[in-house]
Amino acid sequence: MQQSTLINEAYRTLKQPLARARYLLSLHGMDLSAEQAKPMDGAFLMQQMELRETLEDITSAVDPVNELLAFDARLTQLTQSLISDIDQLFSGEAQQNLDKISDYVRRLQFMSKLGEEVRMLEEQLQ
Repeated sequence: MQQSTLINEAYRTLKQPLARARYLLSLHGMDLSAEQAKPMDGAFLMQQMELRETLEDITSAVDPVNELLAFDARLTQLTQSLISDIDQLFSGEAQQNLDKISDYVRRLQFMSKLGEEVRMLEEQLQ
């Protein structure tokens, strides 16, 4: 029973890109909680602000459902791009790319949280 539980937990971790990236970073000795204090680059911070403003404006749009669908598609594209970048960095010289991978994982965390907010707004609009 314990082995089965352990296998299921491992499967869930490896199945989810964010959890998998966090786990792989931990194998390389990176602690993301310590990385949170590092500043993000300005371009990503601007993108965060723009995405948040766009999401907030959706509720007052003429057709909020279609606006939310378009926003979700954009968010999915950005998320998939980050996942692809992380995969490429891990497949190369991961040890040399740990800082960059860590930065991308922090970006992926933001996208994941924003995705959760999209799901909550979707429920509200239904």
